[in-house]
This record gives sequence, C-alpha cells and structure tokens, in this order.
Amino acid sequence: MKLQYKGAAVGGVVALLVFLSGDAFRMIYSAYFLYREIDPFVLMFCFSLLSLISLAGLMLRDWLRSGVKFSCVVTDFRQRAGFVRCVYLYGLINFFTLLSWASGFWAIKYLLPGAFSSIAVSVGAIILPFTQGVRLSVLNILLSILVVLSAVFIASAGGGIAVSGASGSGAGINAGIVLSILCGIAIYINTRVSARLGVLKQSPIKVNALRSILVVFCCFGLCLKFDFFSTIEVAWVDVVLLSSFMFLIQVSLQFAIAWLGASLTTIGLSAAPAFAVLIQSVFFKITVDSIVASVIFFNACVLIVLTVEQRKRVSR
Repeated sequence: MKLQYKGAAVGGVVALLVFLSGDAFRMIYSAYFLYREIDPFVLMFCFSLLSLISLAGLMLRDWLRSGVKFSCVVTDFRQRAGFVRCVYLYGLINFFTLLSWASGFWAIKYLLPGAFSSIAVSVGAIILPFTQGVRLSVLNILLSILVVLSAVFIASAGGGIAVSGASGSGAGINAGIVLSILCGIAIYINTRVSARLGVLKQSPIKVNALRSILVVFCCFGLCLKFDFFSTIEVAWVDVVLLSSFMFLIQVSLQFAIAWLGASLTTIGLSAAPAFAVLIQSVFFKITVDSIVASVIFFNACVLIVLTVEQRKRVSR
C-alpha cells in the first residue's frame, strides 16, 4: 500500500508508537490493578461504548453543519460503489474484534502481559506465508522456528505470574496460551480488513467505532446476566479515564494502518512485547525476570527480521 502523502510515513510511525506504548500501559494497568475488582467484560463494554458515542457525536455534528437529512445520508451511502463489500468487511471486523478483545483481555489474567504479547504477535508472522501464498525460504523457516521456540519458553517461564495467574498452574498457563493464539489470529485478520476498508474510503475513526458494535451488545448482555456492572462502583473513575485513553490508542492504530499500510503496521506491531516489558519495568516498577525479559526482547527482534523478510517476498 502506497503512502497517501509526504507526511504519511512520519504520522504513521508516531501513531504506531502511541498505540504500542498506550496498549502496553492498558494491559499492565488492567492486569495488575483493575482486574482485582473489575471483570474484563465490563472494561470491554466501556471501552467499545465510548467509541460508538464518539462516532455518533461526530456524525451528528456533521449532519447539523451540512443540513442534510438522515434519510438522504443513508440513501447516498447505499448508492455508493462497494456498499455490499463495506457491509461484509464491517461484519468481519466486528466478529474478529470481539474475538481479539475477549481472548486478549482474558489472556493477561493468566500470562505476563509481555508473554501474551509475544505469542499474539508471533501468530501473524507464522501464518502470513500461508495466507499470502508466499514460498517459504530457508531463512523464513529458521526464523519461524526461533519465534515459536522463544514464545513457548516465554509462556512456560513467564506464565501464571500475572495478578490472576492461577498460581502458576498448568491449566491457567494453557488457557493463557490458547487465548493468546486466538487473539493473534484475530489481530492479523483485523489488520488486513482495516486496510481494505481504508481502500474503500472508510475513515479510521469510523472504522474504529463501527467495529465495536458486536462487542458492545455481547458484553452488555453478559454483564447484565452475571451482574458484572456492580463491580464498576469500586473504581469507576479509573474505568472512565482508561476508556478515554483506550479510545485514543485504538484510533491511533487505525491511523497507523491507514498511513503505513497493513504490512508496515504488522512489522511495527512485532515490537509490542518489548514495549510491554519496558512499560512494566520502567513506568510501573514491576520487576520482570531477567531471563524472561531477555527472551521477550529476542523474540521481538526475530519477529521484526522475519516480518521484514516476509514483506520483501510478498512484494515481489
């Protein structure tokens, strides 16, 4: 995907850095502080609801300024080329956003955030050659083996030490690994779908908001059924502030995809595990085992080299 204008590269890199730092902060703060009192489904509902409210506000502002009736807007949208394609892609991104959020928010209950991130971002690099029809090179195979081995070590050595990590039990670690893999698959697909929606002239803010519809309704139903909303009274200020923060970092990811393209964004996301370790150690002062931290950084470096090598072969 070609950059749309001269400053797109700089803007995309800044947006990507904002997302990586912000998402690492969100994971660690949720796992080590909020999860003690608040269920992950409550946080998912609040985060996604804010995106929908923000979009509704922007759309209402535009309609009031333009004086165009709502019925005219709907009719115009239906007449646009690619309408059916848009609906299909929004359906896909809603399903995989629900899958990625549900698996990702629960995985960090059982795994160190850096360990979860290492597994999740490794999945995309492993499955990309098979989805893009790329012939595997010897270097690609060797790097993939290194990624898998390092991710397995990180999961086994760094598993079960999150705040709700099932006291290091095998069941908790296995659940975290499976959830991390599911999250990685969903993130990989969502990145591609977001890029395709960008080609259809869908704005990053609109994509970020409309992909949350299924999350809102599903989480609302679960929270009502199991009375999860009662837990929000304990730390509602934190939830509101973190929801606003989450909205900003999710929008930054959509802008990064729009300005850099799916391939370059995927390369950048390979650094997510290293950012998680840095934020946890430097900002929160929560120690990470030196061996586990070293392997996480090694995993991130190998992933970056692997995704760059894959991108070269895909572009040929």
